[in-house]
Amino acid sequence: MVNRDRIIRSTTVAFVIIIVILLTTSLSGIFRIRDVMGQFDQVIDTNNRQANIMNQIMNLGQERSLILQSMLFTQNPFEWKGMQRDMNLIVTASTQLHEQLLALPSNEEELKLLELQQKQNTTTSIAQNKVANLVYEQRDEEAQQQLYEDAIPNQRTAINLMKRFIALQHQQNLEKQRITQDQVGSFKGMMLLLMVVGLAVSGAIAFIIIKRLIQEIDRRNLIESELEERIAQRTQRLSFLATHDALTTLPNRTLFREQLTQSIKQSHRSKNYTAVFFMDLDGFKEINDKYGHDAGDKVLIEISRRIGETIREEDLFSRIGGDEFTIILNNLANREAALPIANKVISVTNEPIISDELELRVGISIGISFYPDDGETTDQLVSLADDAMYQAKGSGKNSYVTVSDIPRQ
Repeated sequence: MVNRDRIIRSTTVAFVIIIVILLTTSLSGIFRIRDVMGQFDQVIDTNNRQANIMNQIMNLGQERSLILQSMLFTQNPFEWKGMQRDMNLIVTASTQLHEQLLALPSNEEELKLLELQQKQNTTTSIAQNKVANLVYEQRDEEAQQQLYEDAIPNQRTAINLMKRFIALQHQQNLEKQRITQDQVGSFKGMMLLLMVVGLAVSGAIAFIIIKRLIQEIDRRNLIESELEERIAQRTQRLSFLATHDALTTLPNRTLFREQLTQSIKQSHRSKNYTAVFFMDLDGFKEINDKYGHDAGDKVLIEISRRIGETIREEDLFSRIGGDEFTIILNNLANREAALPIANKVISVTNEPIISDELELRVGISIGISFYPDDGETTDQLVSLADDAMYQAKGSGKNSYVTVSDIPRQ
């Protein structure tokens, strides 16, 4: 009886020790997994914040470059001051965003990229300021030369550095995900081994422990699946923001130029026409000045929706900055096929926009170039369509002008 009691006590003590070890180790693994997941979330959140800020800096840099190019085509000196003020505001905003980046935790590679990017931004600003000064002095040829030979290449280098920084964040996210998954897998293996040990010692105890651990593993798997889905969604969002306008969700200048290059190649193979619409809203600035930017944003969103419904799925409608838009019409049998679409765009744009009991009206000036008649490269077609758009504005606005309509000098 004594021996039996002693065995029972010893067995009970052994069971208790095993249970304590199993529970302690299991709880330790669970808390460790939670710690790893918490660190993972923190790193991912920081990397995504850095990537989002860098996207904003990149968009501001592109906007400043667009303003600078607009100065070359603007003959009114009174508008130069406003453009110069906007460029200075963009520089200030970019500096503030860069300071926000530096305030976030960064590794040596990130800091090195940020330093290179800041130096390049300084070089780019100097080159852009030279262009602006030449414009003020009405030295247009020198200004254009400075723009295309110095300012734009420097801007392109700065953007490439920003894209490298964003790509680095994506790479670090994937690496952190891999490490986290390895750590969680290691913890799972340890807990499963403990289940086998518990099962060998006592079926009843092991059954309870297995049940609890399987529930915990299922919960961890669910957490991992949710984390992977969140990473995929964030990555997809970052990719979308890099090629689309944040306000209207339309393709941006980058995607527009890529698509135009492909359209030219397709048109060359198919022996048909590609039309490029370069469009600028008439009266939009007055709405912004009178009713504020919120009203202006609503106008841009509504006009984007209307024009988007007038084109075919195979065509591309994009916003390239401010109140400037473009359309690529693909696979046209002849030049005349583009003109009804231009009339339709003007018609839907002219319809009043009701916002907060206000009736807002804008017009649109459209310049149209055709491949292959007007040009054979992306830059040629865009530049000629831009010239035609300014001809439409000079001819009374709210109309379209093709390159062939421009008087030859």
